[in-house]
Amino acid sequence: PALDSPPAPSYAVYQVCYQVGVLISRSSLLLFRVPLPPWAFAIMQACNAAVLALRAVRAGWFPWPARAGLDFAGVVVLAVWEGLVGGAA
Repeated sequence: PALDSPPAPSYAVYQVCYQVGVLISRSSLLLFRVPLPPWAFAIMQACNAAVLALRAVRAGWFPWPARAGLDFAGVVVLAVWEGLVGGAA
């Protein structure tokens, strides 16, 4: 299966979404803190990596099949979430 959008523009969108998430996360540190231990953020990032790897497999970037079920909008949301988690760590 082909991607639902061209790779180069998609990467730029994902990068902007990630940076927006980091900006929001780091800008709000004075307003509130997430009461989680540092290792919890590492686990969340590992889960993000697993979901994105499944997306890559589904898109045909690897030779073995999988069903991730994420579309372009889903990956955009995940990129913002990843930025929020990364910025809060």
